[in-house]
Amino acid sequence: MISFFRKFRQNLLEQNRVTRYLAYAIGEIVLVVIGIMIALYFNTQKQLREAHEFELTMLQEVYNTIEDNEQLFRMQLHRLEETDTAIHQFLEELEKPDPIEDSLYRYFDDIRASRFTYNRGSYDALKSVGLDKVSSDSLRGRLTSFFDGNILRTEELIMLVYERPMDEAQRRTDKLYQGHVKKEPGGLTYMERVLKPGIDWKDPEILNAVSLRSQAGRSAIARVNRLINESKSLKEILEIELGIPKSTEE
Repeated sequence: MISFFRKFRQNLLEQNRVTRYLAYAIGEIVLVVIGIMIALYFNTQKQLREAHEFELTMLQEVYNTIEDNEQLFRMQLHRLEETDTAIHQFLEELEKPDPIEDSLYRYFDDIRASRFTYNRGSYDALKSVGLDKVSSDSLRGRLTSFFDGNILRTEELIMLVYERPMDEAQRRTDKLYQGHVKKEPGGLTYMERVLKPGIDWKDPEILNAVSLRSQAGRSAIARVNRLINESKSLKEILEIELGIPKSTEE
């Protein structure tokens, strides 16, 4: 084919038909330009397709992380609510004319601290390659607000209003516990931390510690609840982007 066009050009020159030669040369240039443009178009479409596939892969990972975090938040909320219930049961039992000692021990022992935990690995991976890989400006803003704003702010606030007060309450009541050697059926023994007998439950220091835990727990419950709602809202947006069927409420 190339030799054919070469011979055709040579014949035009030999016949001194310059006008037809120029028209042919221009046509050949146009064909080359069109060929380049077609190649560029398909290359661009390929790059766009690969970029879109990469975006969807990254967003799926972020979606999975948000879903996992939501389950973590729900478990933490459950523990916080259990502790809050134990505090109310302890105080209600203590107000009775003849409180049951075993109940007081059981309720007080159920007042446990819970640590705020979450995962942000996939979001940090997305940041490392560039948040501009997310084509939607609004979604990019929501992800940034959620991971770099709301979660970090909640972590700081829970540390301030829950974990530190709970640690302080624990220090105040450490004297109520003692070590107890427990033996497993297989013969293995270990040291268990148990409450001492004969505790004066109306000791002001104990009541202050319980009150401190109650206030800290209620604040943490409100903030974790807020994160759960934000997680659900962000998942709904991602489900639309990824074409995932709408998640059902538990």
